[in-house]
Amino acid sequence: MGSASLPDDIRDYWKRNLKVTQGTGVGQTFEPLPYLERSVDLVYGERGDVTEFGLSMARSNGKTTSAAALACLYADPDGPLAEPRSEILCIASRYQQALSLVRHIAAFLAPKIELAPSRWRVLDNDRNASIHNRQADIRVKALAAKAGAAHGLAGVLWLVDEPAQQLISESPRIYAAVQTGLGKFDGAMAMFLGTRSDSDTHWFNRGLAGGFDQALSYHVDAGADLNEINHRLANPGWDYLPPVRRTVLKAARRAAADPTFRPTFDSLHHNSGTPDVGRDMPLALEHHQRVERELDDMPPRQGPYALGIDLAANAGMCGAAAHWWQSGRTEILGAFPQHPGLRQRGASDGVGDLYVECAREGDLVGLGRRVVPYGRFLALCFERFGGMPEVLLCDNYNRSLFLEAVADVGFPLERIHLRKMGWIDGAEDLSRFRDSAYDDRIRLPKSKLMRMTAAAGIAIGNAAGAWKLARAAQAAHQVQRGRDDVLAATILAIAEGSRRRALEPQQLEYVAGSFF
Repeated sequence: MGSASLPDDIRDYWKRNLKVTQGTGVGQTFEPLPYLERSVDLVYGERGDVTEFGLSMARSNGKTTSAAALACLYADPDGPLAEPRSEILCIASRYQQALSLVRHIAAFLAPKIELAPSRWRVLDNDRNASIHNRQADIRVKALAAKAGAAHGLAGVLWLVDEPAQQLISESPRIYAAVQTGLGKFDGAMAMFLGTRSDSDTHWFNRGLAGGFDQALSYHVDAGADLNEINHRLANPGWDYLPPVRRTVLKAARRAAADPTFRPTFDSLHHNSGTPDVGRDMPLALEHHQRVERELDDMPPRQGPYALGIDLAANAGMCGAAAHWWQSGRTEILGAFPQHPGLRQRGASDGVGDLYVECAREGDLVGLGRRVVPYGRFLALCFERFGGMPEVLLCDNYNRSLFLEAVADVGFPLERIHLRKMGWIDGAEDLSRFRDSAYDDRIRLPKSKLMRMTAAAGIAIGNAAGAWKLARAAQAAHQVQRGRDDVLAATILAIAEGSRRRALEPQQLEYVAGSFF
């Protein structure tokens, strides 16, 4: 496919046919960014044997627009790479993502479609997004990342968007389907584009490291200095896209001021590695910000409350969360053993003085010497939250020791609910937790401990579309010891509150700052 003149033919096609369709410069001639120019030289230059190409960079650097411009080379019958009776396949972890890419392609081709509408058929809906040129029988299709939808297809161009976000059950099979499809069409090419995975064993990372025929990866390591040099390394659109500079600089200031947002910054703006396939945040950042409040702005402790407990192993943190479901108020408490001290523990866990700052805010305490005594921790929770709860929830971990501690503090055993963290109880609890936040029925404390535990938690999904909080064994290195225990307790308490609220008679009540 490659030749010395083909890259020039591609640039000439873009110059003659494509116009900017949105944002600054609408209507002007499309000018490829330098990384797209370099990609064209690598893929379509004299080497000519590139069938797999990887492109990775931080978010919002024009990857979708660049991919759409590349697709037009194949989708337009006048394009230098157009082939009769061929398909261009746009695959993304979510159908809406693939739909966005097809819409970008349609926008570039709009002048030709409007000039000869009888030669084109464009579908754009929630189930089917495609572009079909009837004359040359060239089709562009949007597909969700499901192996069953990709197997058997023979695309001349495969655009696989954000491989690191695909479900763990589907991602390797999608890659296998693409590799199989490439062998069905002479000159076929696959372009894998997106942010890097946080696991070096992911096939996308391995491909960027040398597994693909050619690759470009713009990234810096997690924890790198927040300076312009590193921003530029991960953002190749820095000099050409003013919104990129504004967004990155604003996010960098926030990450510098609040360490709990640093992992998000590293993954999105420094391309240090996004959560692996089938993983997500337990609660989207925008929803967390919407429901968090300063202590003085929290709704009152109204009615009974549910107490969620997550017990630690060995020297880890015990977490507790109290949730008053009638008002939506939520309070949290964490406890570490007193040895080692918080400064030493913070240095060991790589969080600096964050534990010390949580203790200063009053949300983190020291109990016991090398392990947290469960009985003392429960007694402290009852004292802090104003008495015994209506219901006490805990997972099955260390069940015998937990029940013994409950008996020591005199809590009625019939008011204990033991929840399993698997795909039945765990999935229901996370779903109710998320729904309560989406419906604006809860308030979370605006504290460093709450933000830290929310940032550390990871939700994992399965092929059936269910999600649950990942524990350390399931998330491997992703869940740091003792960092997600308070979040687990919060999910237990709020989920129980959701069940209790559903059983109560419907009436006007104070819920999270509003009357319903």
